[in-house]
Order: sequence, then structure tokens, then C-alpha cells
Amino acid sequence: MKVVNIFHYLKVGVAFLLAFVGVKLLFHGKLAAIGFTSAHSLYVILGTIVLCIVASIIFPEKKEVIEATKK
Repeated sequence: MKVVNIFHYLKVGVAFLLAFVGVKLLFHGKLAAIGFTSAHSLYVILGTIVLCIVASIIFPEKKEVIEATKK
């Protein structure tokens, strides 16, 4: 079994992180003016990954969905 199948919410987390990085690049000047540092970005990234892993463990993918994707 692949890690992507075990932690199925990682796909959503990676999509969120890509959007977050894009927004951060667009508004870098304004974010720096209000005190948003690289440490804050790392907290968001780490929090997102941990949240996705924990959510995948607490809410496992249903058997019907797994069987339907194998066909």
C-alpha cells in the first residue's frame, strides 16, 4: 500500500500549500509590513502537514472508495 493511499488527505494539504505559497509570493511586501516572517510560513506548512496526517488517521478512507479506485 502506498503512502498516498494511507494519508489520503495529503493531496488536499499539498494543494493548500501551493495556494498558500502563491498568495505569499503575491503579497510578500504587504505581509512583511505586518510582520509575517519565514518562521510563520514554516508554522503554516508544518501545521498543514500534521493536520492532514492526523485527519487521515482519524478519518480513514472507506473500503468502498478504495475498491472503486482499484478498478
